[in-house]
Amino acid sequence: MSADHAQLSPPPETAPTLEDAAPRLLDLLRELLREIRQSERAVEALSLDSHLDRDLALDSLARTELLRRVEQAFQVRLDEQVLVVETLRDLLQLILKARGAPLLPEQVAEPLTPVGEPSKVGTPTRAATLNEMLDWHTDAHPDRVAIQIYGNQDQIDATFTYAGLQQGARALATGLREEGLQPGQTVAIMLPTGADYFLSFFGILLAGGVPVPIYPPMRPSQIEEHLRRHARLLNNAQTVALITIPEAKLDARLLQAQVESLRHVFTADELQQEPASWRDAA
Repeated sequence: MSADHAQLSPPPETAPTLEDAAPRLLDLLRELLREIRQSERAVEALSLDSHLDRDLALDSLARTELLRRVEQAFQVRLDEQVLVVETLRDLLQLILKARGAPLLPEQVAEPLTPVGEPSKVGTPTRAATLNEMLDWHTDAHPDRVAIQIYGNQDQIDATFTYAGLQQGARALATGLREEGLQPGQTVAIMLPTGADYFLSFFGILLAGGVPVPIYPPMRPSQIEEHLRRHARLLNNAQTVALITIPEAKLDARLLQAQVESLRHVFTADELQQEPASWRDAA
């Protein structure tokens, strides 16, 4: 999305009204819903109070594509809060706020904790990214549990400490770098919620890439159709690689004919390489 951001022009002096922006946003979303083959009933019932998850079933990739189109259509830059809004009305409020405010508003910042001193409340107050957050927790309490993944019958399938999560993510990031991933390039993840998913997500970030999660299909027989359905969105995200389960690799390689930028299909295990030395992404 950085390329799109670089092309954005400054917002006009006068912010648009609710009456001007609402129909435009609804039309934009109707177009997206039809492209991802949502039911016509959902399209017809669309309103500002439609819930993005419950009513429209927008997955993370569709939300990312919606963000890209909104920023382009309204000539705004929206922060990460847009990815967790619940309704179109919430999204519209963010658009109106962005259009009516300077691109770089001055904010009164709270005093920063001096370098080398622990935070008074034990939180990474100076961390500006997920990578910095993971570094902070790994330095502060490496053996503390970061993630527990529950399987059937509420049994714990996997546990990551902060140090273990960072080590595993760096190993995967090293594999991505060896395969030629460049900073800012997008990598799709089609994995169930498990150890490989979290290692892939953080590994992509540590390598300097942008993770694009795709929910996997409910049944293996749906993989081919599921990937075909997401081809347009992967094209728009200019995805260069896909990390998935071994059973999906063949179908995913067929997807390369439809997604011009998609050059590699991996499993998480294939990317794991212990780094001889580690360097943070530029």
